[in-house]
Formats: sequence, C-alpha cells, structure tokens
Amino acid sequence: MKEQLIQYGEALAKWAETNGAAMVIILVAAWIANKVFRFMLRRFTDLMKQRYGESREFAVRIDTLASVLRFTWLTVLFAVVLAMELDKVGVAIGPLVAGAGVVGLAVGFGAQSLVKDVITGFFILLENHYGVGDVVNIAGTGGLVEAMNLRFTTLRDIHGTVHSIPHGEVTTISNLTRDWSRMVVDIGVDFDAPPDRVMEVLRDECKRFHEDAEFGPQMLEVPEVPGIQELGDSAVVYRVMGKTIPMKQWGATRELRRRLLIRLGKEGIAIPFPQQTLSFRENDRLVEALAGRGGN
Repeated sequence: MKEQLIQYGEALAKWAETNGAAMVIILVAAWIANKVFRFMLRRFTDLMKQRYGESREFAVRIDTLASVLRFTWLTVLFAVVLAMELDKVGVAIGPLVAGAGVVGLAVGFGAQSLVKDVITGFFILLENHYGVGDVVNIAGTGGLVEAMNLRFTTLRDIHGTVHSIPHGEVTTISNLTRDWSRMVVDIGVDFDAPPDRVMEVLRDECKRFHEDAEFGPQMLEVPEVPGIQELGDSAVVYRVMGKTIPMKQWGATRELRRRLLIRLGKEGIAIPFPQQTLSFRENDRLVEALAGRGGN
C-alpha cells in the first residue's frame, strides 16, 4: 500500500512538473494576453476619440465597437484555453469539438436572424452610415435616430412614434443630414408671367434670404434658381435649391417659400389656382334623332 502511494505521488509529481506546469503557464499566458489586448483596445479607443472629436455620437459608436471586439476576444480566448487545458488533463477534445460543432450548427440555424442583425449592426457602426441625431430613411421608415446598438436602431418619426428596426431588415440607408442638407422649393406662377422676370425676382429674393441675419447662417450657399422645372396644367413651375447645415433644411424651406410668395405678390406675378377648360362637341345624328323624337 505504501509503495502504491509512493508510486502515485511520484506520478503526480511528474505530471505536475510537465502537464501541471504547462496548465499554469497557459493560464498565466492567457491572463497576460487578455491584459495586453484590453490595454491596446483602450488605447485605441482613446486615440480615436481624441483624433476625431468627443461627440456623443462618435463616442457611442466607438464604445459599441470596442464592446463587440472585447466580447469576441474573450470568447475565442476562453475556447482556446479550455481546449488546451483539457488536452493537458488527458481529455480527448476531438469528440468535444465535433459535438460543439453540431450544437453550434443547430443554434446557428435557430438564431439566423439574430446573427444577421448583429453582423449588419457591426458594419453599420464600423462604416458610420448614420449615427444618433441623424435623420434617415431605413427599412421603409423615416425619422430621427434616437438610439442604436448592434441589434436595433430606434427612430422617432415626425408624429412622435418610436420605431425599433432590426438591422437585419436594413438594406438601403438614406441619410438626410450627413455633412449638409438640401432645401428644394417648387413654386408655380402664371403662364403670362415673363420667365426672365420671374427668375430675376426669385434670385433677388434668394440673395436677400442668404443675407438675412436669422436664416443666413443656416445656409451654406446662396439658393440658386436652375430654371423652369415643369410646365404644369395651370402653372409654370420654377425650382429653387440650396444647401443648409444639417437639420435646418425644413425650417429654411418653409421660410423661403413664405418670402417668395410675398415677393411675387408685391411684384404683381400671379400664382394661379388649378383651372380646366371643358369643351363639348355635339353629335349631329344624336341631335337629329332627339329632334325627330320630339317632333313625334
């Protein structure tokens, strides 16, 4: 019995000198690797925030991406360390890997939409298609981006309704407030108004609007009048276009439309209402038949 205990002790000591020491080294190496990764990731995020500004939108995007990278790193590190430790204690990891693959496949089929949402959300954040505070149209819904994470984007539309849109449903993104915004005013005037005179009045009022103390700072350029946009049924439609700072296009559009309406009225240029001219052509045979029927 004593000899067996001695043999077990020697075997345990021998294992500790080889596999046991290797297991400890693996754990220490994993701990060091995790510390180094977290330090580098923290330095990277701090550097990006310092370089591109401290805006809340950018900070949220960077922090979200950092959390994704951190979670992915920990998952991979844990799997690698677990496999190496099991190998050192004599557990065959081949069947475990095969079983985990089958389970992962089943889970993957059941969570396809979740995985799609997360992957798409990661690239939306990474490529900076839009952020909190932008006005966008995504998945057939438009509104102000109030919040976003890897799975959902939360929009509030003009009626105040909140929409939570899974990123897996986002196929086309239309950002209305990236860098600058566009204002477009279409205004119809009477056919009798001379086109050159109308355009002269419109351009003069646009110049005054750009020089306005309240709305001028919102404009990035003097609104331009490209010309006649359309010959409508009852009016000649002229288009006015201009660039504004983001989020200011709607207020500027409403104010410029009001000023153009007042100015055209002062200049005696009429803005017509829809009109239709109806003509009737008599059918001679029908008239004769009705006249003959009345004579009888």
